[in-house]
Amino acid sequence: MRYPTVELFSGALFLVAWWSSIAGKPESEHGFSAPLVVVWALLSVLLALSLIDLRLRILPDELTIPTMIAGPIVVAILPELLQSTWSARELAPTIPNAHLRAGVVSLMGVAVGAGVVAAIRSLGTRYFSSSVEYQYSADPNDPGHLDGFLARQKPRRGKKEVGEWVEDGLVVLLRSGSEAMVVTDASTRLQRGDVIRVRVLREAMGFGDVKLQGAIGAFVGPEGSLMVLALASLAGAVIGSLNILRILALLQRRAAIRGRSSRTGLWKVARSAGGTIPFGPFLAGGAAVQLLARGRLVALLNEVLPR
Repeated sequence: MRYPTVELFSGALFLVAWWSSIAGKPESEHGFSAPLVVVWALLSVLLALSLIDLRLRILPDELTIPTMIAGPIVVAILPELLQSTWSARELAPTIPNAHLRAGVVSLMGVAVGAGVVAAIRSLGTRYFSSSVEYQYSADPNDPGHLDGFLARQKPRRGKKEVGEWVEDGLVVLLRSGSEAMVVTDASTRLQRGDVIRVRVLREAMGFGDVKLQGAIGAFVGPEGSLMVLALASLAGAVIGSLNILRILALLQRRAAIRGRSSRTGLWKVARSAGGTIPFGPFLAGGAAVQLLARGRLVALLNEVLPR
């Protein structure tokens, strides 16, 4: 059932892309074109990345990096993909060659898209990270032993990689999907009862989102990349909030069935369980809107941005 649904959805996207490409054009220009084929190919890649991210919570480099590299090349060959953007119009007096100008605008889109998302990722990781103190015990059966401490973190996905004790300190790394834990600040060989500080790093988003947004920016330009990010952030906030409320309602229903009068902490559990959602599909959705409604969005930006 899943595969026919994906194929039908792909066909619908292709049909909408074709309709968008011929809107407002005379009937003699209602055929296929090279830019339309490029849009179809990009939509296919975005759909594949969305499905992979939803299922596996990864955005494979095998798709994001080649798309990001191919973007400026394709746009330079087909400058009509970005010739109507505000950036291309502003660069026209400086770079009269349309092909070179389109390539430069595409590279600007890569830089803006990847740069902004990388900055958000860095700031978000700093905000969501935290520090806790941990009392070391050399006895594996002791609740304070490091292995037991790490096991209690219960990583939901991914592989757990733990470093080794060293003479002059301790560095332990625990990875779980988009979460990483680094244990440091042990200046000497640890003894039972020694207290070390544990820095829990929780990434706001994976680096795959940075590369995906860079690939999207290559085809939509810098201002289009910002529009995609705004649409994705808005949709992600709405869907994430609804998911948290859904889980909270489910937890409250279960608590009522079990006769628990105290429901303290349910909101925290719901926020932790429902607040982590893959961002790739929202970026891909924003890019699809930008590609399919490019003319309308460009007209809107041209009205807002200075001339």
